[in-house]
Formats: sequence, C-alpha cells, structure tokens
Amino acid sequence: VIGTGTCLRLETTLPILFPTGSAKIAREYKSFFNKLAKFLKPYDVKVLVTGYADTVPIKNKKYPSNFELGATRAANIVHQFVNYGLNPAIFRIESTGKYRFASKGMSKQKSLERKAEVTVIFSG
Repeated sequence: VIGTGTCLRLETTLPILFPTGSAKIAREYKSFFNKLAKFLKPYDVKVLVTGYADTVPIKNKKYPSNFELGATRAANIVHQFVNYGLNPAIFRIESTGKYRFASKGMSKQKSLERKAEVTVIFSG
C-alpha cells in the first residue's frame, strides 16, 4: 500500500504467474480475485492490470506476439474481476510483452516473467 497525498495505491507484491505460452488463470488465484473484488466493490477505484511474457518468442494464430499474450493475461484477470461484480469501466489493461522499463528489468527465472500485476488506485 502506497500513499501519495490525494490517493492510495495498492499493488500486488507477489506476481500472478502463468504457464509458458498460456493466459489461463490458475485455480489458486480465483479465491484471491474474489476476495479482492468484494473488498474493492464499495470504493471509488481505478484498476490497472499489466500482463507480461518471458523472452521466448511466440507466434501463432492465438498470440501473434508476446504483446498479445501479455494483454490476454491481463484481460483474463479483468474478466475474473467483472465476473465477481466489479464494473468493467474501472479497468485499464496494458501489456509490455517481453519488454520492460529499465527500472523493472528481467528476472533470471523465466517462470517469474510470465506474470500479471494488479495495481488499484483509490480516489480520494
């Protein structure tokens, strides 16, 4: 939880991980999404979901590149939150594919790069 004067920001500290080449959400995360959705529902929030991929190139009909794979990972998380009652208008999805800002860097473990992060901004 980070306070910035006029708003409060909640970030997931442990990444939401995915198998290689997949955007399927593991069953273990669904309880977390349900609890977080119930907690957030009464508040005025904006939610950013960022999807990532590892550096292994992907190119198929479903995912022409790692950008689409990362975006689908983020979108699937948003769908979970919407299924648990959150308004779709509060979400923004982004994907960096296999790329990162210099400050984020890459992990030495590819499994930790196949992830998504959720950031919640509480308006005040």
